[in-house]
Parts: sequence; structure tokens; C-alpha cells
Amino acid sequence: MAFLNALIAFIVTIGILVTVHEFGHFWVAKKLGIKVLRFSVGFGKILKSWQIGETQYTLCALPLGGFVKMLDENEGEVDPSEKHRAFNTQTVYKRIAVVVAGPAANFILAIIIYTVIFIIGTHGIKPVVGVVKNDSIAQQAGLETGDQLLSVNTQDTPSIKEFSFAFFRAAQAPAMQLDARSKTDNLKTLTLDLKKDFLADPEQGIEQYLGFEFALPILKPIIDQVIGGSPAGLAGVQSGDQILSVNDKPLNTWRDFVTTIKQSAGQTMQLTIFRNGQTITRSLTPKNEDGVPKIGVSVMAPEGYLDEWRVLVKKQPFDAFLSANVKTYQLTMLNL
Repeated sequence: MAFLNALIAFIVTIGILVTVHEFGHFWVAKKLGIKVLRFSVGFGKILKSWQIGETQYTLCALPLGGFVKMLDENEGEVDPSEKHRAFNTQTVYKRIAVVVAGPAANFILAIIIYTVIFIIGTHGIKPVVGVVKNDSIAQQAGLETGDQLLSVNTQDTPSIKEFSFAFFRAAQAPAMQLDARSKTDNLKTLTLDLKKDFLADPEQGIEQYLGFEFALPILKPIIDQVIGGSPAGLAGVQSGDQILSVNDKPLNTWRDFVTTIKQSAGQTMQLTIFRNGQTITRSLTPKNEDGVPKIGVSVMAPEGYLDEWRVLVKKQPFDAFLSANVKTYQLTMLNL
């Protein structure tokens, strides 16, 4: 059932994206006086067809694409009286405008959707500093474990996402002002020296660039799901197992377990496990996936464990629109 729901959602999403994309081509072509013969959503067998003016609109069986057919001498004979409306006879600027209009329509759609989402409100996690790395930008500025990040250059940052938005906007400057509240409720204003160009390599992520990790609620190292055929699955690790130690080194949190795995690439790990009132041992070797050692397990998180860390962030329309543009730009940069 889950697969069917995912498949339906995928088809609907593709259908919307294709329709908007092709409408961009269609709308600009019409505005520029180019004759559009057919606007089609989908490929294959025609399910529905209707004629409006000079354009035929069709809905086809396979909603995984679409096209706009314009009058063009390269695709067939054109009546001399309509040559001025053929795509191939237009100036290069008009042809570029028609071609670019499709992707531009998808960008506009993304901005509209994100704007609506930000106005309605999104749930986020409070931006609280966890581990601070030595000699990092964060440490040199005076950030400490437990600090809650309140604003960047006077822009409020109630959630990690909002902090990311604000940082992205401020990253072009050589320095950034940061307001924070310590775990003892002391307010402080810090200046972060952005000596390296973050935008030159945005894939590194904000945490790695600044040199700290966001704090999250402490979770015990208890296994939830085990992927079949993974190192953990082959070693006999089961759901509900609590990891007591790795190579005789005691573990207190899930973060400790993850850190140990990352440090054990290609090395055998002996796990001491508490299961059904008994202590057992299992051995495994992490598998390298895309340069990251993994063993194929997920953490068991108690219901509601994030409640006290979660915040609902709503924006005014103008701020929502600006954030939507930033979000669309970020996603575009990360996928280029």
C-alpha cells in the first residue's frame, strides 16, 4: 500500500511539473505571436482531446512527459501567409525566451509553493549548539555547547532552517553578527569571521564550515530497524538491541555509536549488546557507502522525544516570499 501511495504521488508530482513546464513554453510562445498547434500533457495514447482556437489540447496515457508543438518549417510545410508565425522564423531572442520559459515556470512554481508553506508555518528544531570543534570559526567567535542561536545580523532564527536561511544570506560578507543565549540564560553577541568563502563550496554544509554540530535530544543506543543484508543484519543484530559498548569502549548515546562507526572504516567492531535480559556479543565491519562507513541500522526514538525542541515558524507574506526565493536558489545550487 505504501508503494502504491508513493507511486501515485510520484505520478501526480511529475504530471504537475510537466504541465507547468510546458505551459511556460506555451504561454510565452502565444505572447510572442508564435502559432501553437498542440499542447500535450503525457505521451502515448490520447485519452482526451479538445480544440480551442488554433491549438489542440491533449491528455495522454503516460503522464511522464509532455510537449508543445509549434508551427515550424523544420517539421513540415508552412503556408506562406503564416511563415511569420513559425518558430524557426523568429529572432534568436524570441526563440531563447520560449526555450527558457519552461524551466522558468518551474522556478516560479517552486517559489509560489514555498511561499504558501512558509506562510502556513513549518515545524523546525531549535538551533542549539552541540559539539564545537577546536580552532573552528565557531570556537574562535566564542560559541559554546548549549548556546541557542537567536539571530543572525538581527534576523531572528527560531529554528535550524531559519538559521540556515539567515546564514546563507549573510555568507557573502566577511563577518556575521550572531546573537545567542547560553545554557545559563546569559545573552551574548558574537562576531563570526567568515574568512573562507562558503558559497564556493556550499555542499560542505553550514555545520562543517562553522565547525560545530547542532544539538539534538539524547537518544540511547537502541536499535530500531536493521536493513537486510547489511553488516548489522549479517552479524545478527536485531531490533530492540541496546549497544552497551564497542570494542570494550562504553557507549552512552546514539551519537557516540554513530561517531564510533565513522571512525571504524574497514575495521572489525565487536559490539556488546543487551538483549532480553542477557548480554551477548556480535562482530561486524562497517560498509563504505559513498565514502561514509555504515552498518545498516536506525535508532529507536521514543514517541514525542522532539516535542520540547520543536517550534512552529510562521512568516509574513513578504518574508515568506523572500525565504522561498532563497530556498529555491539553495536547492538549485546544490543540484547543479
